[in-house]
Amino acid sequence: MIYVSKIYKFLSIIVYPLLIIFLLLRVLKKKESSKRFQEKLGYYKVKRPNGKLFWVALASVGELNSAIKLIKLLAEHGNVIVTSVTLTSSVEFAKKDFSTCKFEVFHQFSPLDSLICVNRFLRNFKPDTAVFVESEIWLNMIEETSKICKTYLVNAKIS
Repeated sequence: MIYVSKIYKFLSIIVYPLLIIFLLLRVLKKKESSKRFQEKLGYYKVKRPNGKLFWVALASVGELNSAIKLIKLLAEHGNVIVTSVTLTSSVEFAKKDFSTCKFEVFHQFSPLDSLICVNRFLRNFKPDTAVFVESEIWLNMIEETSKICKTYLVNAKIS
């Protein structure tokens, strides 16, 4: 498994320029936000809030809906960054009411699973705890995150 991991990391760096082109094409097709697609490359305008930060990583609307109670529970103990992959999940997140939470809950797009993108995300936000509510495992994201904080997998499978 160690060799597979190293090969995957290496390839994720090599294909990084193609990821930029891929995202720009998706922006042109209106499948990505023209204002926020850079988040997927690990460039974030939002800075890490002070205090404890929980990261809840999910992909889609279904995973968002299944994690609402967890997000609200975590937001009683610290700030929560929720990352997602799809435009729809971002729109649905904006409709959720987190106003009663003790701490801040905010959304950003998940970084692509390139070592470059993931490490930019982690340098910017430095989460204290990460919870992946993903239906798939993203190797770089999980390996790199587990180096800096407690990491939990919820609802994960390898496909």
